[in-house]
Amino acid sequence: MPSSALLLGSSKERLTILYQMLQGLSWNLTVAVRPEVMLQALNNSYEAIFCDEELKGATVIGIQKVLQQRSPQTPFYYFRDLQSNKPTRFVYPPTAVLPFPPLLTQLPKPDSFTDDPSAKKTEVPFEGNSSMIALIDVLHSMGMDKRSALIQLDKGKVGLIYVNRGLIEDALYFNENQRLKGLKALGRLIQLEDTPYRVMHYMVPGQLSVKLPVDTALTEASRIADEEQRYGRIMDEIKSVCPSIEAIAIGYPMASSPSQGIGDSAKIFSIAKALMEKSREVIKGRINEFFITTDATAYALIHLDEGNLLIASAPVRDRNLLQKALKFSEVASYA
Repeated sequence: MPSSALLLGSSKERLTILYQMLQGLSWNLTVAVRPEVMLQALNNSYEAIFCDEELKGATVIGIQKVLQQRSPQTPFYYFRDLQSNKPTRFVYPPTAVLPFPPLLTQLPKPDSFTDDPSAKKTEVPFEGNSSMIALIDVLHSMGMDKRSALIQLDKGKVGLIYVNRGLIEDALYFNENQRLKGLKALGRLIQLEDTPYRVMHYMVPGQLSVKLPVDTALTEASRIADEEQRYGRIMDEIKSVCPSIEAIAIGYPMASSPSQGIGDSAKIFSIAKALMEKSREVIKGRINEFFITTDATAYALIHLDEGNLLIASAPVRDRNLLQKALKFSEVASYA
């Protein structure tokens, strides 16, 4: 069994590096970033405490005072930049002051550590939680080192990310209502909070829905996720102005289906495309917005930023509210 240790600090980038190197030496790490989490974690017993000099809302003196009361015999290791000029005060001398970036040969090893290559390897090479070390930081680190892995979120129940030599090959996201793949799935996964993940040995994915360098994939996935959130707010705002809206669809005009929607979004999106195609034959130009009513239904369409269009429908009795709602969203989409 890996030996338990506590890793303290406030820089997620630095903690990611420390976590991966210490975990590789068979330390079973608990990571605490926020001061209240640190205080709670210090109530437990560990075989070692690792503390980074980057601390916010906490001090080394405060941490050592708590340790002095609860577990004074626990080894205390302090990581400090070699070029750092920050003055540091201790209640008692640390077991060792270690350099950052760390040197693998200087890192302490637990009693259970073995470097015998024939020794049985743990099934889970690396695991953590997005509330402690963000998944995006782990992926950035893997991209820099050109590593390969299969990342399981909540043991694969929430999602999967396949990384091969610094390329994200595939991403899958699951919840009760939908199954996403590609950059859209990746965008959802990197925004999850307080979600456990495991970095497993690489497996070949069933498809290549992404196949981009890590940094490029994360930039595009973040853009898509931000766009989704923004358009989600717009749809909520439209509904608040016209509660009787029956359906909303948002998507690229050339796409086969909408990227987001409410109600029967696929049907209303196909109506929007058909109306735009017919109007193009007659008017010889792109219609930027339109408003149409039938005996029972009112339809309103506008173009948003990023080349998307939005169409919504409501009972014809509420056509004025629908027009008002779409005019409001037209402004909101460019805010």
